[in-house]
Amino acid sequence: MSSKLFMSVAFCALITACTPEAPKEETTDVISIPVSGESTPSAGTALSAVLWENREQPKQSLMFAAVDDAIEMYEANGKRKFRASGRAYTAIDIIKDYEEGRDLIISLDGQYNRVHTYNVNPQAGNLKPTNFSTIESNRRIENICSYKSTRDGNSYVYTLGEDGFIEHWQLAKQKYDVLTGTLVRTLKVSTEPKFCVIDPMTETLYVAEEEIGIWAFDAAPEGSTAPSFVDVVKFGNLSEEVAGLAISRPNDGTAILLASNVADNTLNAYDINNDHNFLGAIALTSTETVDAVEAAQGLFASTFLDTLVVADDDNGEDRTNFKFAKLSDIHSAFSKKTELIQNPISATSNIATVTANVETAPVEHGGDAADDPAIWVHPSNPALSLVIGTNKQGGLYSYTLDGKVHQYLADGKMNNVDIRYGFDLNGEKATILAASNRANRSIALYRMNEETGMLSDIADGPQPTRMEDPYGLCMYQSTETGKTYVFINEKEGMVRQWELEASENGKVATKQVREFNVGSTAEGCVADDDNGILFQAEEDVALWAYGAEPNAGDARTEVTSIASNKALKDDLEGVSIYYGANGDGYLIQSSQGNNSYAVFDRKAPYTYRGSYSVIGDIASGIDGSSETDGLDVISTPLGEAFPHGLFIAQDGRNVMPAEKQNFKLVDFKKIADALNLELHSGWSPRR
Repeated sequence: MSSKLFMSVAFCALITACTPEAPKEETTDVISIPVSGESTPSAGTALSAVLWENREQPKQSLMFAAVDDAIEMYEANGKRKFRASGRAYTAIDIIKDYEEGRDLIISLDGQYNRVHTYNVNPQAGNLKPTNFSTIESNRRIENICSYKSTRDGNSYVYTLGEDGFIEHWQLAKQKYDVLTGTLVRTLKVSTEPKFCVIDPMTETLYVAEEEIGIWAFDAAPEGSTAPSFVDVVKFGNLSEEVAGLAISRPNDGTAILLASNVADNTLNAYDINNDHNFLGAIALTSTETVDAVEAAQGLFASTFLDTLVVADDDNGEDRTNFKFAKLSDIHSAFSKKTELIQNPISATSNIATVTANVETAPVEHGGDAADDPAIWVHPSNPALSLVIGTNKQGGLYSYTLDGKVHQYLADGKMNNVDIRYGFDLNGEKATILAASNRANRSIALYRMNEETGMLSDIADGPQPTRMEDPYGLCMYQSTETGKTYVFINEKEGMVRQWELEASENGKVATKQVREFNVGSTAEGCVADDDNGILFQAEEDVALWAYGAEPNAGDARTEVTSIASNKALKDDLEGVSIYYGANGDGYLIQSSQGNNSYAVFDRKAPYTYRGSYSVIGDIASGIDGSSETDGLDVISTPLGEAFPHGLFIAQDGRNVMPAEKQNFKLVDFKKIADALNLELHSGWSPRR
């Protein structure tokens, strides 16, 4: 969508209507698809329906429908079997394979504004309420949709609020096997959302905002809260309002989003695999025994049963009912007209999942603030070790291993931080931390008090970088010379190397010894002290290996790239080293675009070992990590809390509940078990 069109749409959304109306594009030919069947007229008003698929005997599948004051059950041929009245059921959905061999029916009680859940009893052919602690939102719920994540295996329900807020709930069994809904996060559209559907394969939530258009959200708990437009009313391919939504994914790898274009009595079709390209419009036309669909409302698609269910708002002289059409007819019709993109997606994600053991207190500032962590190991009691974390809006934190704030230095906009031990400070061994300070474009330097774990400024006055915006930072300690260095880079790709020098006054100064350019935006970096290698991430391109000595020049080797490894999605951000014995161990790279972390062998040829993500844990109340900038990892055991080493990730979206950004701490054994990695415990950063 052009920027001008988006601005027009946004303006219209604010004032609800635009005059005069924008001229509509030339009308696209409508494809006629015959209605293949219909249900008995509903006793109430047909609103929405789901198909329960009997996998062993498909002809004995059932349809459950919300019809105003009841849930009605129909046979696969559309004949009504029973009606459970007594509540104002306004919406219904299904979570397939909620548990092994069991589906979960989700319904909305519009009268009491509650969500209820049911198991299907295939023998009795009815619904059995679960032991469920009801979802009760503080806002009026208009509709619901649900899905089971292929990434983390958890089940989720989205509730659409009449005030434009969309609440994201996770379902999980708690004490006494009570199924409970926990609010994970909240999304927002400008007006009242009416319909939604979720594509579990891509974890995309589609929302129909009646008079505005169709939005696409990242449905994952740690996904972006910013939506994108699929189509827009008046300015796009929707006439006056949009209603029901459905997803069709047959086994051939094609995928279509269907949306009711109410005023035209058609269904719009969009190619999900081709950036939601508009394919055309469908009219569900009458046959000898069934009349056409008019003013379609709720939609539901079952590729297993090759059936599209449509709530028909105008069933002639009879009460409203549900019409059926064959999804294969729809795909076939569009395949003859245009080439549908095939993109088979495995139902099982290839990204492993782990949960955090601890999360730190949120940083002081809102927005994009927390950025990069480092780990300080206590010299005599590893359990007293600290996590150092930057707040690029105001300073530098240190946290104890239980996530509590130990110290905060409001010294400027600290972006990245790193640490080295044994620096020769006029004959005394000192532990030095360096941070990139974007407030005054300098290198901030601190000394760690080994007894108290408190940091103090040790810079011999301001240490300017002469960079417009100093960005990433990492340290290097040479085994050849014993000298300690700081690498610092900026958004244009420039990298400068600085040698740390002890001053006569007991302070530390910097001296530039090298400069080279990565090519484009670079931030995350880490140096392998043992092997004299600098690993530098070029955000949109690759992870590179450079020589770390000041005379190494600009020669480099590719470790991995976005083009060569499908597990990576830009930006490539923080990178760190898990040190093993004899040069073994792993490189861990933040793949920010898909909220994951890629693991590679530390040694060339840097074999890829797999990826993992940190997901939320309802039991502990700790959410996952997402949009990670900086990270750190260490193989050194850190007491009983982290006996196998520690992984730390900055969390760009701190949800459940929504709070300011923080850092997540994970026992490395969880990661090793998930990816079948070797554990190491003999390495110490104090050389």
